[in-house]
Amino acid sequence: MGNSTVTARYDAGAKSASAVAAMGVGDMRLKASFNDETLVKGVLERSQVTGLVLGVEKPLAFAIDYDVGNKSPRFQFRSTTTVGGKTVKWLFNHAPARNTTAVDVSTAIDKSGVNTVGVKYDFAKQSAGVRFSRVFPSGTIVEPSFDFGTKSWSVMMTHTIAGGDSLLATYDSQANLLLLNWGRASEAGGAFRVGMTNIFATAGSNGYGGGGTDEQPRMQSSLSIEKTWNFRLRQFRQ
Repeated sequence: MGNSTVTARYDAGAKSASAVAAMGVGDMRLKASFNDETLVKGVLERSQVTGLVLGVEKPLAFAIDYDVGNKSPRFQFRSTTTVGGKTVKWLFNHAPARNTTAVDVSTAIDKSGVNTVGVKYDFAKQSAGVRFSRVFPSGTIVEPSFDFGTKSWSVMMTHTIAGGDSLLATYDSQANLLLLNWGRASEAGGAFRVGMTNIFATAGSNGYGGGGTDEQPRMQSSLSIEKTWNFRLRQFRQ
């Protein structure tokens, strides 16, 4: 038996809790994710199974998930090819129930690999997106992107601090959303992560009421906490 993990997450804004359990079997991983509605509706009320997703994956190769409540699968495949002496990474996603099929292609544009470009195409929406990623000597990664379908842009920045701490900041212009995240990686105690989601809006929009010409910017913030525990399962012999 391989390493196993349990990740629990609580979102204060949505007032919801969720968990993901994963177990290594050889070079494969078995996963099961559920939320508070899974326990309330599926176990206590016995009305319907909601939020339960079962999956199997081989890291850097493929992942297959099955939503038990919606009876819908989701497929993800990864591949690497060499084109013109450059390594090209492919990512394919398909979800029949959502009528979603997307392909993501990325490659480094320099020998050092610090500059990477990527292109994503969504066949259902018939829209494409492009992104650029740069790794700085300090360990900071900056990745701006643009979606031609929604004509919106986003930028993500990550920074790793000595000792296992990491910082993440993401801004999405379409949702007018700023995500701030701090995490700490620990093989002994497991990873711990705290996130703050900030949604910017103006009075008279997004449920704030009003609707006059004098619109004042406002912000909604919500906190999320995520904790991961690592386990090593032993194989018992008779």
